[in-house]
Amino acid sequence: WEIWSNMVAKIASSVPYMVSIGNHEYDHTANCNNNGADLSGVGANGYHPTWGNEGDDSGGECGAPTYYRFNASLGGNSIFWYSFNYNSAHFIMLSSEHNYSANAPGYNWLLSDLKSIDRKQTPWVIVNIHRPLYNSEIFSSDNIVDAHLVMLLEPLFHQY
Repeated sequence: WEIWSNMVAKIASSVPYMVSIGNHEYDHTANCNNNGADLSGVGANGYHPTWGNEGDDSGGECGAPTYYRFNASLGGNSIFWYSFNYNSAHFIMLSSEHNYSANAPGYNWLLSDLKSIDRKQTPWVIVNIHRPLYNSEIFSSDNIVDAHLVMLLEPLFHQY
């Protein structure tokens, strides 16, 4: 963490620099090293859909270093999903490792956030999510995840 923070310090100290959670920060298959607590509130073992390609990319961190290092108290669920306005753009930051199926906390927050955007004030909406919804990579387990993210998120993006 210190090496990476030093690498981005120059740019992060001079322009807005926001982070989001992806598989390397969050992915885990057992209880978190954070005394068994998943800081995102989804339960100790996290979110593991049948179509996911979870492993242990984070070594059991469960997002804790990112959660404690970066302030994302902008509404939402801390570093796991949040949004903010900057000039004429509304930015939505989503963890790619959480549930966005109908009525899940992440989905309900995203729906509410999209509905609340004043497109006259912020005509641009930019969504950041670690795992791409669309790409040219041929890696079957990632492509399955991409397809499910498209299925879950694209209808909301088209609607709003």
